[in-house]
This record gives sequence, C-alpha cells and structure tokens, in this order.
Amino acid sequence: MNPLWKDALLRLPLRPRGEWIRITDSHDVTGFNNDGFLSTYSYLYRTDEGLVLFEHEGAGCIREIRTIGYTGRLRVYRDGCAEPDIDVAFDDLYAGRDPRFPADLVRDEVRGHGSAWCYGPIPFRTGIRVVATDRVASYHFYNIFAHVHSEDHGEPDAAALVPNPDSDRRIGGQVDLEPHGKATLLEHAGPGLVRELSLSIPSAIRSAALERVHLRIRWDPAATESTSAPMGLAFDPFEAPAVDAPLGLFFAAGYGGGPPDPDTDSYVIGNMQTHMRIPLGRIETDTPAVSERNGVFTCRFPMPFWRSAVVELVNHAGIPLPGIGYALSLSDNPYPPDSGRFYAFYRRENGTLPDRDYLLLETRGRGRYAGCAMRMSSRALFRPDADILPRLYLEGDARFYLDDARACLYGSTGTEEYFNWGWYDVEEKDQVFVFPTHGYPEHLRDQEDHSVMYRFHLTDSIPYYRAFRFALEHGPEGRTPSDYESVTFSYHRDEPVLALTDSLDVGSAEDEAAHGLAAGRILWSGSRTRVYEGNDQVLASVLPASGAGDWLPLAGLRDDGCTWAGTCAFSVAVRPDNAGVRIRRRWDGDYPEEASLPGGERTRVVPGQRVRVYVDDEPAGDWCLSAHHARSCWMEDEFEIPARLARGKERLRIRLETLPEGGEVGWNAFHYWVFSYIEPSA
Repeated sequence: MNPLWKDALLRLPLRPRGEWIRITDSHDVTGFNNDGFLSTYSYLYRTDEGLVLFEHEGAGCIREIRTIGYTGRLRVYRDGCAEPDIDVAFDDLYAGRDPRFPADLVRDEVRGHGSAWCYGPIPFRTGIRVVATDRVASYHFYNIFAHVHSEDHGEPDAAALVPNPDSDRRIGGQVDLEPHGKATLLEHAGPGLVRELSLSIPSAIRSAALERVHLRIRWDPAATESTSAPMGLAFDPFEAPAVDAPLGLFFAAGYGGGPPDPDTDSYVIGNMQTHMRIPLGRIETDTPAVSERNGVFTCRFPMPFWRSAVVELVNHAGIPLPGIGYALSLSDNPYPPDSGRFYAFYRRENGTLPDRDYLLLETRGRGRYAGCAMRMSSRALFRPDADILPRLYLEGDARFYLDDARACLYGSTGTEEYFNWGWYDVEEKDQVFVFPTHGYPEHLRDQEDHSVMYRFHLTDSIPYYRAFRFALEHGPEGRTPSDYESVTFSYHRDEPVLALTDSLDVGSAEDEAAHGLAAGRILWSGSRTRVYEGNDQVLASVLPASGAGDWLPLAGLRDDGCTWAGTCAFSVAVRPDNAGVRIRRRWDGDYPEEASLPGGERTRVVPGQRVRVYVDDEPAGDWCLSAHHARSCWMEDEFEIPARLARGKERLRIRLETLPEGGEVGWNAFHYWVFSYIEPSA
C-alpha cells in the first residue's frame, strides 16, 4: 500500500479547518449530455498555449487529475511562475515515467479501463494554473479535484493524533443468526477506537448474507445513565444508528457471493457494423478502506467513539445464517474530541424518479464525505437479443451541494466516470477491476443488469461545515428509470460550525440602505429569472419546446442585481466569537451576455471577474472568478475572510475594488450571504 493512502485514511476523522474542495470538469453546462463528446466544454478557457483546465489563486493542493482523450502535454504553472514547473506529456504522466507521479498512483486509459488518472499530489502556495496543450478536435473528458486552503488552515500531524496500534485488543468469535434475528459483536462502555473489523462468511450462505444481513453500529448515546440497558448504554430507540448497511455494499463487494471469476459469462452488444462481447463476473475488492479475501471481509475505516459503542449484525432474511466469524481490533484511546464519528448511510430507490436526481446522502452538520459504494440495476429495459443500451442511466452526472449552496459542484461528467472509469458497454474497457480508490468489482445479469462500483475519497475527501448533499443524475437528462442502492461513508458531527449571520439582497433599496451599500460606476442593473444548474435547468429548456408550458416562471428564481466597476462597500453582521467569515455571492452565469470569442466558438466563454477585498480597510486578498463557459443559470462563489480580520467584531465593513484585469467586465452580484465560523464544542 502506498503510504499516501494509509496516511489519508488515518486523517479522515480529523475535523476540517480552513480547507475546501474545488472541482473543475467538462460537463455540459446546458444540462444535457454533451459532456466532452465534442470537447465543447472541455476547458475553462483557451489560450494560445492550449486549454486551461484549472485555475486558483491562493494555497492548496491538486489531489486528482482524471482525463479521457487528452494526448498533448500537461503544463502546471505554480506560485506566480511565468514558466511551467511541471511540463510532461500525458502519456508519460499516466505511465508512471515521471518520478513525481509514481506508478502506483497513476494509470493510463488502457490500464485504467477507459479513464486515465493521477493521484500524485501537486501542492501550491499562492496560486496555480493547469494547461493542456491539446486542441479540441475530438472528445476530451476531464475532472480535477483540489483542496484549497486559507491561512487559518493547519495540517494536523496524524501520526501524533492517531492512537498507537500496539495497545489494541483483539476481540472475536462466531455467531449464528436466527431468521430475522440479530447478534451483538461488541458492547463497549467508555472511549475507544475500532481500528479494524473483519467478518468471515461461509460460502454456503455468502450471497444471502451479503444482501440480507446489515451491519449496525451505534456510537455515543445522548444518555449514558441507565439501569435497564446493559453496561449503562442507553440508546434512544428512535435515533437512527450511525451505520446500518447491507454487508455487500458496506464492503464494496456486491451481492454475488460466488468465487471471483471475471470470465463467468458475457453478452453481445452492437449494431449492423460491429458486435462487442462484454464480459460479466466479479473480482475481490482490495482497497485501503475495505477488502475481500477468500470470504473474509475487512473494514479499515478508523471508527472513533468517546462514550460507548455497540456493533451488531442484523439478519433481514427469513432463513438462518450460521457460522459467521468476526474479529475487531479495539483501542481504548479515541481520536481528538472534535473529530468526526464514522457513518455509513444506506439508501435504495427501486424506481428512480424522473427529473429528480437519486439522493445518496443529505445531512446537516460538519465533517467529511469519504466515498460510496453503489449497486445500479436496470429496470426491464433490455432483452438478451436486443441491440440497445440497457445502462443508459450511466450517462448521469454526479453533483455535490456544500453548506446550503444551491449551485452544485460537478463530481463527474457521467456516472461511471465518477467511479473513475469510462466507456461502459465497450469491449476491452467494460471489465471488472479494483484499484485503491475506485473499482467495479461486480457486473452480473439475471432478469436485469447489475453493476457494483465504489469510489473512496481518501486524499480528496470533501469537507463541509454546515450541510452536505450528494445526488446523482440517472440518465442523460435524469429520466432513465433504474434501481439504485448505495452506501455513503462520512465522518460527521451534527453540530454545524458555519452559522448564517447576515444577508444582503442587492437591488432591494431597504436592504441596501440597512447595509450601507455604496457602489461605484454601475454598468448594468435590472432583474433576471434563472434556475440553478441541475434538474430544473433541463426542464426549463425542454418543456417550452414540448408545448407543455414554460417551466422557467414556475421553477425559476427572480432576483434584482447589478454590475459595477470601481469600488463597492457594504457592512455585514458577524459573530464576535467567529473563527473566520465566509461571503457567498449569487451571480448571473450568462453575464456579460454580449461577450464572445472569435473563431467560430460553439459556446461562449465569458471573461472572468476579479476584485480586491478589504475588511475594515485591511487587505484580505483577491476574489477571483476565472473565465468560463456562459450558462443561463444562477451561479454562486465564495470568499473566505481569515479570523485575524474578523474575530472579536460584530460588524465588518467590506470593500470590493475591481482590478484592471476585470475592470472592464465589472463585478456582477444579486445577493450576498455572510457566514461566521464557530469553534465546535468538545
């Protein structure tokens, strides 16, 4: 195992501080399915050198680069350098020939089953720009995941915070599960850490156990005093357990249960010109987080607790399931008290809803999203002799919504691409595989088609401070009926550490006066009715053309705003005990409407926006928005104010000054929200 994965796994429970995820990708900004097929949106903007794929001002680290179709050179400009300090051919990058990107952290498109990826970290201190020298003459798909940091960010020493495994105790035994019965594997009072959990499942009952037996775990009940509950563990019977998931998805193994055999069967797909034989089968999952080996299923996600823990197996089958062995590695020393508890949330939609994304996880509080395992099944959409695509649902995009933002971050340009591969139902590429961070361990068919995939965000976990939502489109426009079930993994605390303390409605005379808004030269003012990207975006485009009525007035949000150049200032309320402040802005994704690039662009790229931010006349940094593809949607972005400029104050005077690079474009705003970071309770 590469030390990078092991260290990242140990860090997952540690609470995020001054750290955020940034993602760029090639998704179709109109909401439809041109997600890189024509390279229309396969970049932020172009330069004479090539395609700019990622750009950020400030500190951070690129955690993953995933591409399909890029064949030129990758050039990375860091920390203000005029020349790239990384200049490598994509072929060399993904082949592991560059020592900065070792072979166990990269794969090319052939070995990566249709998708090339690199998990070699690329840190930067003051800024970064990533350029591909390709020209957009064919398909190009990409995602870049990066963590960006504020000056308040501190990288914790995981080795010093994680309990030493030398003092762990091994607890084990064997249980026989009665029909609809349960068995307790661990009941522990006091603080501790479950470092490892293994189950040995006999082959005769394996398939039934993987699908019908749930692992159920409860941590830290609200009430610890009880005379009736064993060992004083008083759990609220109405409180959902932290872990309640079928074993097959919890261990990212699927429900097949038989011996791994990637060549058990296959099916033919094609047309009059070509026919392809797609293999079926399964393979043992092998990752730093979970693994399967000869019927032994192991979880290595660290699971800290501070008052008590109860670990159970629950049999939802109507048959006995005997002879399940178990072993736990238990430490009496937990993580720091502000760390997250381990959660595994199971959900199923057997019949996904049209025009509504499948919801994997929605929660309020703070923590880190660490990944998921999914089983995706068709809904009677194919016949064995039919030349059709029964897995069209895999065209759906992955969408993250962080801290109550209505604008989403796209985690992929297709469902199988979220799981870091590509080209389903294409010979040589659609085969089961496993890698440390992602895999496709099972593909079986009976009356339906069943695909099991997993993606673990080890180095690229997604921190949130107030709320988290992860949803997955099913099909090109979210209308392919499917049977989806998933287990999401996170480290979570219910207490949010980001509080909404003020908002400013630009265009409201009353609100502007209350906040002392003073704007410079007004370039434009007026109102817009827009939707946010996602389901409503597609409906707003489709329904008028279908004669079903105009969806935009029904689902769209009307707001007043303006664009100004020069200086704009306003006052906002914050909590005096804040540990920093976040400002979120809503802006028009189609501004400026008249902007375009020469050369017959198939889509408009609009210029970026940039202002210098002052807090009570102290410089706080530049708020930058890169040039990007225009879209007729509401968009949002954010600026982080460090604690040294905000702590101890009840109000801040914010001054924004457009810089020469963005002065002609101006600064477009319709609404501001102000959040205060607060320190969590122990």
